[in-house]
Amino acid sequence: MEPTTGIPAPYGRACTGCSRAKCRCVMRVGGGCERCHRLGKECAPVELVRKRRSRKTTPAARRSQLEDKLSDLVSLLQAQHAPPPTNSVNHTGLHTTPLVSSHSANTPARDGSIYQVPYQMPTPITMASKSTAHVSPASNNEGMYTNTDSHIDAEQYLHTFRTYHLKSFPFLHLPNDMTVSEMQRERPFLWMNIQAVCTQSPAAQANLGIQIRRMLATKIIMEGERSLDLLLGLLVFTAWSFYFFRGKPMLGVNTGLIRSMVTDLRIDRPAGEKASLDDQASTFMCQKPWTLVEPNSNLNPRTNEERRALLACFVLTATLSLTTGHQPMPWGLQMDDAIVQLTKDCQCSGDEVLVAIARISKVCEDAANLMRHGSEDPESIGSALLAIKLLRGSLEQVRTLLSPEILQDKTVLSYLYCCEVMIHELALFQIPAISYCQPFDFQRFNYLHICAQAIKSSLDNFLSRDTIEFRSMNLSITLQFSHCIQVLHRLSCLQHPGWDRHLIRASADVLDYLEKSAAKMEAADESLKSDNAGEEVSIFGKGASLLRAAVPIWAAALEKADTPAVQYDGNEETEPMRHSMDDTLMEFSDEMWFTDVFASWNV
Repeated sequence: MEPTTGIPAPYGRACTGCSRAKCRCVMRVGGGCERCHRLGKECAPVELVRKRRSRKTTPAARRSQLEDKLSDLVSLLQAQHAPPPTNSVNHTGLHTTPLVSSHSANTPARDGSIYQVPYQMPTPITMASKSTAHVSPASNNEGMYTNTDSHIDAEQYLHTFRTYHLKSFPFLHLPNDMTVSEMQRERPFLWMNIQAVCTQSPAAQANLGIQIRRMLATKIIMEGERSLDLLLGLLVFTAWSFYFFRGKPMLGVNTGLIRSMVTDLRIDRPAGEKASLDDQASTFMCQKPWTLVEPNSNLNPRTNEERRALLACFVLTATLSLTTGHQPMPWGLQMDDAIVQLTKDCQCSGDEVLVAIARISKVCEDAANLMRHGSEDPESIGSALLAIKLLRGSLEQVRTLLSPEILQDKTVLSYLYCCEVMIHELALFQIPAISYCQPFDFQRFNYLHICAQAIKSSLDNFLSRDTIEFRSMNLSITLQFSHCIQVLHRLSCLQHPGWDRHLIRASADVLDYLEKSAAKMEAADESLKSDNAGEEVSIFGKGASLLRAAVPIWAAALEKADTPAVQYDGNEETEPMRHSMDDTLMEFSDEMWFTDVFASWNV
């Protein structure tokens, strides 16, 4: 190889090729560089771009910028009192929230411009939002929630949700004369969730579910917005959550969001509750407990819409707490008041149903508390039979308040039968062993037989739904079904000399109920496919496959229970429920939504 005779290019004068390759650029005598000549490339000089150092801002310039920003803030504060334009929807699709009703603290944009709501220093006054059910008017949310469906589809969604979905969870009153345009204008986020639930395409539901989750994170967490529209939409999203996500953690997150929004909107407090002092300086004094939300100064009475939302939040969180382990909303005086007012001013048949399931859910929650403590420490439950007697009295008192028509409603019966199961299921705690020194516990096993009859009634009521009702049922109904069929399996496998499990199997065959439930889900899946004109497998098709896969597993457990029972030690007084419970749980794939539906309420 011949030695290089060229001249190295001066600093900063290397050609483009050598500069990119980060190698030494050696100039040739005839022009160009050695590397470009060897590679046969054009040798072009690199373009020089000198970076200018940014000038330091002088104090005078900073003062000028601050004055300009303050001027913009004053203009925005003055503009908030002006009436809004009729069509205040920007072209980008983003929604603007008035300053007086916003909880967000927006920061200036990177280019120096200001968003619609200026940033405010967090003081107790600004942090204490004027939280009512009208914190963020729904009309200001237009444009953010786009509607990609045709008008005919939208009308069908509204009709389907009003006619079928609200039957299983009547948290809302939708008059027959309410149109789609009114829903989009008054409750845009609620309408978006209704579309997501009623659409028949699983792929479209998945995409809408992702959009709704992002919107919830943006509006509630990032912007701090609180409104009745968001709460109602969150109720729909959670009640029919198996369309959008799986897993107990997400259900726990939604439960926390519901409780937080109810507290911030103060619909669980009396209307018109105010601090003892009216001026803003009272926030800094110690005449009331410190809260991040300023007490509601609105003297308007509660609306029925707020009362329905309050009761629905309790019913939903109480049911979800049985499987997630999170605390439900506590029962308060406002719920009693909501029941009284909705009973007096019953605007629709759903109000009577909502009041009924709220009362039943209160008794269920009392039984669930005993069940949780008993699962953690069987000795702490005390006399289970005494607790059953008291809870039976509470449920019977609720039953006497229900009209004959309501006692025929399938949703009310679902809650009622499940509550009976939970009450009498407590008899499984501390089952005494056979002893010649103790008399046979007839009362306990009588309660277990009543529990088996309630399970049979609950499962028959579940299977009595037609295909349309099956497609519109919510998560609470499926959780009640899963719990009842699990308890039936435990009773069918219970090994005790005083218990006739073969009699239970003859009256209510758990494997037969699994087969019938799978057939119902297959029919719902085929109905969705025919309406959607597609071959996508819905959640009902997946649920049917999981139920059929559970049949051989549970059949093996039943055969195992028929083997000779282990003799109890004479010194052993009780058989804790935990041992008879954990061996009978289903094991499904974590990829399916039925994992959570069939999760034990006692774990």
